[in-house]
Amino acid sequence: MKFDVFRFVIFFCLSALLSWVGYELGIENLQKLLLLVGLGAFMLVLSALISIKLPDYPKSQVNLRIMCYLIFCVLILMNFVFSFFRFSISAFIIPNGVLLLLTLLLSKTIIDSKQ
Repeated sequence: MKFDVFRFVIFFCLSALLSWVGYELGIENLQKLLLLVGLGAFMLVLSALISIKLPDYPKSQVNLRIMCYLIFCVLILMNFVFSFFRFSISAFIIPNGVLLLLTLLLSKTIIDSKQ
């Protein structure tokens, strides 16, 4: 397993910009802070997962990248919907936590499949 630093830096910068956009779209200060921290933390995990190279297992690498890109799109849509409506803290943390845990579980399963 290798790590592509260039790809990580690009996605890290993209994550920072999208986190800032989420912060600016928030209505209340607490909502702005939750969007900034939530998007930032989750995008950092996705940046790391997208940057992993599996040269011995090309099928697993393709599956991992496709899964990360799909979850990336779902995360962007979900959090930008959150930015336009008022919500409680638990209504924000629970979906993001479930999505984060599913991402980690699926990525571990894909990497362990060794295809």
